[in-house]
Amino acid sequence: MYPPLSIGTVTCTIRVELVDDDCSSLPARTYKLRLSRLLTQGRALDPAIPTGALVVYVDRAMSLFVYRKYCHRRRGLKLRLEGLLDLRHGMSRFSHQSLRRFAWAAGAASLLVLTGLSWLHQRSESARLLKAWPDAIPSNAQLNAWAMARGRRAFGRYCARCHGDAGEPDPSRGVPDLRDREWLYGSGRVDEIERVVLYGIRSGNSKGWDLASMPAFATANPYARYATPSLSPNELTDVTEYLYSLQHSDADASAAARGIRLFENTSRGLCWDCHGGLGQGDASIGAPNLRDRIWLYGDGSRASIYASIAHGRAGICPAWSGHISPATALAVAVYTHSLSQHPPRQSPPVARNE
Repeated sequence: MYPPLSIGTVTCTIRVELVDDDCSSLPARTYKLRLSRLLTQGRALDPAIPTGALVVYVDRAMSLFVYRKYCHRRRGLKLRLEGLLDLRHGMSRFSHQSLRRFAWAAGAASLLVLTGLSWLHQRSESARLLKAWPDAIPSNAQLNAWAMARGRRAFGRYCARCHGDAGEPDPSRGVPDLRDREWLYGSGRVDEIERVVLYGIRSGNSKGWDLASMPAFATANPYARYATPSLSPNELTDVTEYLYSLQHSDADASAAARGIRLFENTSRGLCWDCHGGLGQGDASIGAPNLRDRIWLYGDGSRASIYASIAHGRAGICPAWSGHISPATALAVAVYTHSLSQHPPRQSPPVARNE
């Protein structure tokens, strides 16, 4: 067996087949890179190699040989030496065909080899990543480094349009801060983030988070999932004042008292049903904690609270399942998780994590 050729940190014995009899037409037609079945003899004939194909391999002296498979009338299938390239000294000797043609073939073969080795390495690391328990990846230095590099690139390509390059918030659009440790959906584990990446939030995917949204209580039909009555402008103001009072001492006590009765009402408003009796929220359905100073929309002022109650909220995070590979989705989750491990210092209010 020929010794392996080392390229960087990846080692593999190489055989490349350019399955086309005319080199000049290869870019527009079919070619194959085969690294799974290795040559055991320099002139061994693989039945899968079509007649007329170029066969490229590297021997122990680091010479790249270009053979062509042909059918001899009396001797059957044979490999005919078409060219030779010394990888160590850059020397080349070609026969039967022009130097230009097989210099191109050797260069194309080398490019295919490098591409194939990179593909094999990526595939191997992807398999290792998918076999690992998602929440354990950050503690595995090698897997985490690979996932972080891949996840950072994918995040920049698919997520940065809304979240920015580093997960910055935008409360004017309901874009959460991915850098803090407050999570609207779940508790910030890698596998929970992976689910959001794959299936989204209110994305139309049946596996996504879509159990609740904020009704628009100033409209005739506040909620599409079930019938619930609208609230009058005064009632909206009272509920707003109650929520404002949870974080501010200058709230109107009388309005806040009326607001808490609406908040806890079992027939009108039904705020407690999602947000909990104390307004603590419910991460299992994506209902925010109303007692902290973190706001997905707005700045926690009376005006922004009123706008959310009156007009409703139903932000969307797209589902990337079917658009990116499972390994890439998991890598994005690992990278997103890392953003919250060293949250930046900032003054509230800030937006809440998805």
